[in-house]
Amino acid sequence: MRFTAFLTAIIVIFNFVQLNSVYVLAEVTKPTIESMSIDKREVTAGDTVKVSIKIKEYQDFRYLNLYYTSPITNKGITISLNFNDETKAFEGSIPISDYIESGNYKPHMLSLYGASITTIYSSEYDKFDDGEFLVNGTSGIELIESISVNKKEVTAGDTVKVSLKTSEHLGIRYLNSYFRSPISNQTLSVSLYYNPETDTFEGDIPISSITESGTYKLFMLNTYEDGNNTTAFYHSYYADVFQNGDFSVSGTNAANLIESINVSKKEVTGGETITFTVDSPELVGISYLNIYYSSPITNQTFSVDLYYNSETHLFEASYVVPDHFELGLYTLFMLAIYDTSGNTTAFYKSNFSDQFELGNFSFIDLPIEEPVAEYEFKSWESKFDVDVNKVWQVEYNLALDPSTIIEQNIYITDEEGNIVPIDRTTSHSAVQLAPVNAYEQGKTYILWIKDIKAKNGRLLQENVKMEFTISN
Repeated sequence: MRFTAFLTAIIVIFNFVQLNSVYVLAEVTKPTIESMSIDKREVTAGDTVKVSIKIKEYQDFRYLNLYYTSPITNKGITISLNFNDETKAFEGSIPISDYIESGNYKPHMLSLYGASITTIYSSEYDKFDDGEFLVNGTSGIELIESISVNKKEVTAGDTVKVSLKTSEHLGIRYLNSYFRSPISNQTLSVSLYYNPETDTFEGDIPISSITESGTYKLFMLNTYEDGNNTTAFYHSYYADVFQNGDFSVSGTNAANLIESINVSKKEVTGGETITFTVDSPELVGISYLNIYYSSPITNQTFSVDLYYNSETHLFEASYVVPDHFELGLYTLFMLAIYDTSGNTTAFYKSNFSDQFELGNFSFIDLPIEEPVAEYEFKSWESKFDVDVNKVWQVEYNLALDPSTIIEQNIYITDEEGNIVPIDRTTSHSAVQLAPVNAYEQGKTYILWIKDIKAKNGRLLQENVKMEFTISN
C-alpha cells in the first residue's frame, strides 16, 4: 500500500505497515432495522400504500428494495425506497390499480444498496408483519394480454422482434423479458419500450454467430414502473401466454465463447490496482462486459465493467482495491455481456469453470513490521528564505487518524533543540502547522514527522525531517 505525502512543491512517498487490529472481520453484522411501517392496512383501487423503513446505519445506504409476492399468481412485487432526510427514513409507495390482485400482501425480503448489496429475510427480522397490507375490491385484470415474436425460426444475422400487449401502459416506463438459452441455460434479457403506434411494448434481439443454437424460452417478465417499483411475472403461472414468445436459433455455436479470463495479481491488499482481462475473440457488436465476484465471508457482490481495447483485442478494466475488502478468496461467479442493442447475456461459473477459476484473486493482510526507530529520520530538501509566519501544510492521500497528530509525532525545534509552540490543524487528509509566535529572522528550524497513522490503522514506516531557514 502506498501512502503519499505532499509538502509544498515536494512529493514524498511513504509506506504503511498493517497493524494486528485493523481487520476484525469476524464482527461482520447486518444493518439494524429500527422500524417498518405502512400508512394503510386495508386498501382498494385508487389508494396508495406508503411504506417507511428506518435503518440505524442509514448513512451507509443509497436506497432499499422491499419485496412482496402477490396472493394469487405469485408475482414478485418490488418497492423502491429512497431516503427522506426530514423523517430519517427510507420511503416508497405502492399505487393500487385495478389489476392489482385482491388479497393479503406481506413482505418477505429487504435489500439495502450501499457500497455493496445486503439482504435481510423475514426469518431474520420479526417485524416484517408491520409491512403487511390487505387489498380489497380490485378486479385483478391481467396486465399481460399477449406476447409474440416476429420470427419463430432464426439464424445468425437475423433479428427477433418481441412484442408485448398490456391492458395498461400508463405508469410503466419499460419491461424486461428474460429468455433461457438452450445449451448453457444462460439468461438473455431484452428491454421492451412502449410504441404508441402499435400500442405495444417492443424490443429487438439481434442473433449473432455466438448465439447458442436451440430454442429460447421466455421464463420471466419484469415491469419497471414510475417510482422505480417493479413487478415480476413468472412462467409457472403464465405458461400459455409465455410460450408465444419462444423462438429457435439454428446454425450457430457459442460453446467456445470465452477463451480466457485473467487477473494481473492473484494476491492484493488495500490500495493496490488489479487489472482484469477477458479474451473472447468471437464477440462482435458488444458494448462492454460485467464480471461479478462474491466476497469470502459475507458473500456480498461487487462487479467491474470491462471495455474493449482495440490494441490488445481484449476486454479490460483496472480496479483500485479498497481497504475495507474482506480477507480471503474473491470468487468470480458470473460474467454478463451487454450488446449494442442494450440486451444482456449472462454466463455462470458452472458453464465455464476452468476460465472462471483463473479470474479469482485473494485479498491479503500486509506483513506486520516494526515501526522505524524514532532516531532514524529521512531528510527532506531544506527550505530557505521562509516567511516568519509560514504555515506548513502536509497532505496525504488517505484520511488521517487525528489522535496521532500530536506534539510527540509532528513538531518543530529551534537551533538549540527546543520544541517551538505551534498550532496543529487536521482536516481529513491534511495537517497545517502554524507558529504560535513568529519565527526569528535568520534562524534555522527543523520540522519532524513520525508515527503518523491513517484512519484505517496503517502506520507510517518512514520518519522524516526538514530544515528551514527564516529570511532576514
